[in-house]
Amino acid sequence: MDLIGDDPAILTNQEVIINGVRYEAALTKRYLILVDSENASVHEDILLTDIRHAHAADNIINEPVIRLTVNTPSGETRSVELIFARVYAGQNIRHRDQWIATLKKTGIETSEEPNTTRTTRRGENATGLIDAPAAPRRSGDWMPSIIPRKVLELPPEKEPIKRTPAQNIALMALIVIMIIGGVSVYGQFLVATMPPTQDQRVTPAEAVPAFTLPPTLPTTPTPTVGATETPQIPATPGIPGTGVWVFVQYAGNYTGEIGSQGNFLQVNMSGDQFFMIPVNSGLVEGSIDKQDGNAANMTVGVYQNGVLVSTSSTTIPYGEINIRTQLAGNEATGTGLIQSPVVQVVPTLEASLPPEEIPQTGTWFRIQYPGNYTGTVGSGGFVQDINSTGNRFFQVYGVPASGGIIDGSIDKQDGSAADLIVEIYQDGTLLARTNTTTPYGVVDLHVPL
Repeated sequence: MDLIGDDPAILTNQEVIINGVRYEAALTKRYLILVDSENASVHEDILLTDIRHAHAADNIINEPVIRLTVNTPSGETRSVELIFARVYAGQNIRHRDQWIATLKKTGIETSEEPNTTRTTRRGENATGLIDAPAAPRRSGDWMPSIIPRKVLELPPEKEPIKRTPAQNIALMALIVIMIIGGVSVYGQFLVATMPPTQDQRVTPAEAVPAFTLPPTLPTTPTPTVGATETPQIPATPGIPGTGVWVFVQYAGNYTGEIGSQGNFLQVNMSGDQFFMIPVNSGLVEGSIDKQDGNAANMTVGVYQNGVLVSTSSTTIPYGEINIRTQLAGNEATGTGLIQSPVVQVVPTLEASLPPEEIPQTGTWFRIQYPGNYTGTVGSGGFVQDINSTGNRFFQVYGVPASGGIIDGSIDKQDGSAADLIVEIYQDGTLLARTNTTTPYGVVDLHVPL
C-alpha cells in the first residue's frame, strides 16, 4: 500500500479477507482503511471513534480473526470480521495479535476468547515483534514504520581442535571403512536392479506383471450368504494368464484387505486394479469396502491362471463385498463372494450425483480435478472431511436456514499442474468459482450465502 496524506499509517497488512474478498488494510491514528489492491481504490474507511469493541478469536477452521463492532450513522451497530489470510510459519496469527494490541493502544475496548491461538517467540512483546527502538518515519508517509530486529552477536570463534597423530590415523581408517561400506552397498543395489540373464530363472512370485484397465468383468447375479458358484470363463486379453489375482472394478475409492494363508495385502485404491495373491491353491479371503455413498456398481472377481473363479458386485452406498474362494491345485472351485451393506450413522461428504447434473435444491460444491484431493468444508459449526478424486458433487451439511458462510479448503495431493476447480451452488445457482494450477496447491473457501 502506498498512500500519501497527513495521517500516517501505524500498521498495515497485505492480505485481509472480509466476506470472502481480499483487501489490503491500514490502521492510522484516525481510520481503519480497506483498499482494493486490484482496482487501486479505497473500499471503505472506518473512523476509530466509531469502533466500539474489537474481539480476537479463531473461526471454525482455526483462522485468526478480529470481529469489530462498529457504530453506524443511524445509531445502530454492525459487525465486521477481519480474517487474516494464511501465511507461512503462523505469521497470520502474529499479525492478528499485533492488530488487536495496536487497537487497544488507540483506546478501543478489546477482548479475546480464552482458547484463541497465540504465537509468541522468546524476546517478542505482545504485538509479535522483537523489542527495539522504532525507526524514524517521514511525515505524510502512509507506509508502516520499519522496526529493526536486534542484531545477534556471534560467539567468538573457537580454536581448532588439535589432534594427535594417533587420532588422525584412526580418523583416516574410519573414513576408508565408510567408503568401502558405501561401495559395497551400492554394488548390491546395482546387482539387484540389473535385468536377469538368460541363465537366471525367476519364480512366478517374483515376476509381478502390471495390469491396468482390463476389459470389464462379466458379472453374475449377487449370491446370497452360503450360496456357491463355479463359473468357468476362458481368459480374455488383459487378464493375467498365470497365477491367482483379485480384480476390483470401481470408479471411486475403496479399501480393505485380501490374501491367503495368513498373508494379507492392505488395499486403499480407486479405479480398476489387479492385485496378485502369491499362492497356487488354498483359500482366498478378505473384504473390499466402498468409501463413499455412491450407488455406482462395484465388482470384485477372483482369477486363477486366466480363469474367472468367482465374481460379485454391489450398488449399495458404502457397500461391502466379502471374499471367500477355495482354490484346488491347478483347478479352481469357488464358494462365491458374500455381499453385505455397511450402515453409516453420520454421512460423510461424498459424491452422490452425476457430475453433469446441477442439483436444484440444497447447498452443494463441485470439484473438478483428475487426481486425488483432500480437505475440509463446513458451515454453521459442522465441519466434514473430503478424500476423493475426479469430477464430483458434494453436499454441504449444517447450512443455516438463512444466511451463513461456507468455510474450508481443498488440497491437491500430487505435483500435477492440472487445474483444480471448485464451484459453490445453492438451489441450482452458481455462487462462487475458484481454481489453482499450482502443484500441491490449495483452494481456500470463504463464501457468504
